[in-house]
Amino acid sequence: GPSRGIADYLAEDVLARLPETQRNFVITSSMFDTFCPSMCDAVFERDDSSELIEQTHRDNLFLQIIDADGSWYRYHPLFRDFLRTQIPSLTNSGNKTREWHLKAAKWLDSAGRGLQAIDHAIAGNSPELAAELMTARATDFVRTGQFGLVSHWIELLSKEVLSQHPSLAIAGAYAMVFLHRYKDATTLLAQIEPIAAGIREPAHDLLVLRVMLGAWSDDLPKAMETAVNAL
Repeated sequence: GPSRGIADYLAEDVLARLPETQRNFVITSSMFDTFCPSMCDAVFERDDSSELIEQTHRDNLFLQIIDADGSWYRYHPLFRDFLRTQIPSLTNSGNKTREWHLKAAKWLDSAGRGLQAIDHAIAGNSPELAAELMTARATDFVRTGQFGLVSHWIELLSKEVLSQHPSLAIAGAYAMVFLHRYKDATTLLAQIEPIAAGIREPAHDLLVLRVMLGAWSDDLPKAMETAVNAL
């Protein structure tokens, strides 16, 4: 568990001795698991992130370089967790945190870091943005065997949001079938069939999924009936 003595040390002997600009930057940048100067400039609307990161690294403030180019960083997990407890102490941070998460999500998506982008969209309480980002990747992730991740995404979204993204829901149903979660896949199909049945490509996937569910759950007559009716 957290140690009061360590927290006091970090607050009084580490953060309190930093210049205000650097202290605020160290605290706010802790909301990212990993970050780079360009991302911080875009999210926090500043132009000095590179200098502040370099100074933080020189000061040995538990900041680690995590790529060969030296452009991406992360705080030591324990220090990061402490810093995140300090974010509410910043002026207007409560109103800004969601905005920062959503800006980070959009920046990361444009930088080709989709998984991080999705995490920030969820943290920013924007399931609609998260669903858009998931939809762009879910089918490819199923094809490469990342079933657990895709099924986890589906569990994070409401029925209402999924109804607006039938291709994402179908990818989730495939993931659940491959994970042998037949009951969950059946429930998901029942939710999206009224919406997707009239759209050509989703309709084909719905048929395939129904046949797979019948065959894989040892109900071969049902699988055959579904296929024959479709033919």
